[in-house]
Amino acid sequence: MNTYKTIIGIDPGINGGVTIIHDGIPKVFDVPTKIEEKAKKKKRVFDKEAMAALFRPYAGRNTLVCLELVHAMPGNGNVSMFGFGRGFGIWEGIIAAFEMDLDIIPPQRWKKTWTIELMKSVEKPDGLDLSKEDIKKLSKTKKKEYDDLKKDFDQKKAKAKEEAKDSARLLAAKLYPHLADMFKLKKHDGRAESLLIAEHKRLEILNG
Repeated sequence: MNTYKTIIGIDPGINGGVTIIHDGIPKVFDVPTKIEEKAKKKKRVFDKEAMAALFRPYAGRNTLVCLELVHAMPGNGNVSMFGFGRGFGIWEGIIAAFEMDLDIIPPQRWKKTWTIELMKSVEKPDGLDLSKEDIKKLSKTKKKEYDDLKKDFDQKKAKAKEEAKDSARLLAAKLYPHLADMFKLKKHDGRAESLLIAEHKRLEILNG
């Protein structure tokens, strides 16, 4: 496996983060954004120029960029997923332009490195294993029971997801105590996840 001078981890959402580990020293950033005003409405968008400027000093094949693969998930709105997809595409273009090596990493892959700290699964109740056709055949009473069960399951999943984000911030601070202030707020989960993505790859390379 190649030995890289620089390893970069990216959580590509507009509230995401970027971690650059250069010569073993990590630096953590928010994904660069700016405010655009159109038709008297202000909107936060990706700052493509600032994104490119962040990567320019590390251009070349001696840099490996680990870009988190994003998928639509239940509860994600169309606007949110469009933002993820747009950020992913912009980063891909910048990485290609600077001729950096790219590793697209699904969340399950990097989180596996931190299973104990992050992977708090919620078991799906047997009563939810129904097809759409089976659900249509339920009586009014049974349908209400199904809806209540699903609502409870969705709430538990949402809580587990939120706890995992908090756990990511705590873990990032534990791994690099001198950067702890970068992860102290709930909104800093993107920063923390970018660091864990980069650190996952650093350990993977180190362990061969």
